[in-house]
Amino acid sequence: MEGRRMRPAPREMTVSRSTALAVVALVLALCGSAVAGAPAKLSKLIDGTQIKPRSQPANRIVKNGLKGKQIDEASLGIVPNATHALTATSATNAATADTAQQASSAATVGGETASDLTVRCRPGTTLIAGGCVETGPPRTATIWENAIFACQPRSLATVPQLQALQAGGGLSGVEWAETLFSTASAYTVDLGTGAIGIDNIGAGSHAFRCVGTPVNY
Repeated sequence: MEGRRMRPAPREMTVSRSTALAVVALVLALCGSAVAGAPAKLSKLIDGTQIKPRSQPANRIVKNGLKGKQIDEASLGIVPNATHALTATSATNAATADTAQQASSAATVGGETASDLTVRCRPGTTLIAGGCVETGPPRTATIWENAIFACQPRSLATVPQLQALQAGGGLSGVEWAETLFSTASAYTVDLGTGAIGIDNIGAGSHAFRCVGTPVNY
C-alpha cells in the first residue's frame, strides 16, 4: 500500500537475570515482615472476654488460676491432714476436743481409772519390800529346792519380806526364805516370833510363800 508507512514490529521486552532476582528478593522481604508481625497482631485481637465461659478444658487454665468458687467441692476427697485434727469440737482422734473417742485427757480408759492402771499386786498378795508377797496360808511344806522350783518364774520371799509380814501378826510357823546361808543351807523365819533360823536345803522341810513383781494388768 502506497502512501502508508509500515510501523515497525514491537520489540520484545527482556528482563535481565539480576533484575528478576532483585524483584523476587523484594517480594520475599515484604511477605516475611507481614508474616512475622501477624502473631503479635493476632494476640492483640484475642483476650479473655472473647472466650465462651465453660468452653475450655482444665489443661488450658493457668496453673493455680482457679479458686474455690470455680471448683466442684463434691469431686474432692478428704485432705490428708484433715483426717486427724489438732483441735476439734468432735473428733475420732484429736489433741484437744470437746467430744472425742480418744483424747489426750480422759477420766477412764477402757473402763479403768488412772489408779487402776498403775502397777499393783495381784489379788491374794501384798506389796512388801518391792515385791508382791503371797498372804494368807503358806504353801505346803517341802524342801527348799522344791520350793524354789514351785515358785518359778517368781521367787521365794526374802528374810526382810517374811519379817515384815510377821510384824502384821496373825501368822505362825517356820517358812523358807530365799536367801542362802551356804551352798547347803538357807535361812528360815518363824512367822509367829520373827526369829531367823537356818536349815539344810535338801533335807529340811518347811512351808513357803512366793513373791512376784508388781504389774499393770
